[in-house]
Amino acid sequence: MRAVFLSTEPRTVQATPGETARVTVRLVDAEGVPVVDEDIDLVASEGVVTRPRRKADGSYEATWAPPPTLAYGTVRITATSRKGTFAATSTELELVPRVVRRSPGVTAGWIFGQRGLSSPYLGLHGEVALKGFGRRLRLRASMGFYGEQVASVDAVSGQDLSLDIDLLPVGLGLVLRQDRGRLGGWFGASLLGVPYHLVARYGDAVASRGFRLAPPGAELFTGGGWRLKDSELTLEAGYLLVSGSSPDVGWTGAVGGLVLTGGYRLLF
Repeated sequence: MRAVFLSTEPRTVQATPGETARVTVRLVDAEGVPVVDEDIDLVASEGVVTRPRRKADGSYEATWAPPPTLAYGTVRITATSRKGTFAATSTELELVPRVVRRSPGVTAGWIFGQRGLSSPYLGLHGEVALKGFGRRLRLRASMGFYGEQVASVDAVSGQDLSLDIDLLPVGLGLVLRQDRGRLGGWFGASLLGVPYHLVARYGDAVASRGFRLAPPGAELFTGGGWRLKDSELTLEAGYLLVSGSSPDVGWTGAVGGLVLTGGYRLLF
């Protein structure tokens, strides 16, 4: 035996049910003539390989399928001769996480903003991959919650004014995502509608209370994730461009800021 050629097609396989790779073995003798009477065994470090069958061109072909529990990794496939006529020969293929089509998740972190804004931030979001762009372009719906306390001065009376504001930014936007093995990265932007509840006080006296809707806002964000089997751990940074007002007490101001969160989401 002069040479043994072992290859897989494709060399990268997504961890999706039904995905397979074709394994081809070609043996040639010292004169370059295909050897067609060899007993070959194929073994994979992960997954299952069918028994090789001889083709009309003298090569041998088998099919490899990934195990249902493996989401990523390098798989080594080895060909051996039952007669011992050639040394064991190996090749590798990469099993990569499947393309994410839907991904609901939760986040928690902190928001920092103007006038000393510093508050816990909780969020929910979901993404759906759009057709085209290799499913990298995604539609995101999101909702967050945080609170702010503002110390101000009534523009009319000059009295000290305090405001307690609870905000619920609701967003719809686009995300561009890129995956490399277990790592994913993304950036995007959303338009925001922000209902909020405001309580304004002069000292201990409540001057104004009620629900309001802020002018349309926006969010810019970027982040990264570490893929698990059917889920992902995330870190994200964003900036909320949001303003609020209470005309009855003469207050208007920015109520957004920098948001840093960690999260967890399911992948489908």
